Amino acid sequence: EYDSEGTVTATDSFGNTGSVTGTIRVDTTTAVEIDPGQAGGDDLVNSSGAASGLTLTGTGEPGASVSVTVEGVTRSATVDADGNWSADFAASDIAKGSYDADIVVTATDAAGNTAEITDSLAIDTEVSPFTADSEQTDDDVVNLAERTAGLTMTGTVEPGSVVEVTVEGVTR
Repeated sequence: EYDSEGTVTATDSFGNTGSVTGTIRVDTTTAVEIDPGQAGGDDLVNSSGAASGLTLTGTGEPGASVSVTVEGVTRSATVDADGNWSADFAASDIAKGSYDADIVVTATDAAGNTAEITDSLAIDTEVSPFTADSEQTDDDVVNLAERTAGLTMTGTVEPGSVVEVTVEGVTR
């Protein structure tokens, strides 16, 4: 965006001349950005995050209209006077599963210029199947001797998961 000065000179059929000088604003670009660290700061939407919906944010040219598309669902926003935009997606807009969701943000300023940026979010609304084992028993039956010695449960689950084991109403 810049100013350009120009002069127009006209001469009529009698030889009289006149000129006008003026400045015009030339605007051929706009910009748009997606803020880093969406979805709570880690660019990951888990099942609880998906259940409460998702707000994407970014920056752009004040007054520009913004179109934000996530996996085929589009929301509109306007860049505020401070250069910020946000777009809300309902829980029903986020398909369940484990995948990378494509994000496309397009901004159009008052002069009709457009800018587009793409990004992605990791969606993981599923808990991986897990297995549980007890090293004290080979037959999945806890006898008195095994109960007296204590029971240790082990298993495999998705890394980073919080695991609670409940046996006879006691949770650990």
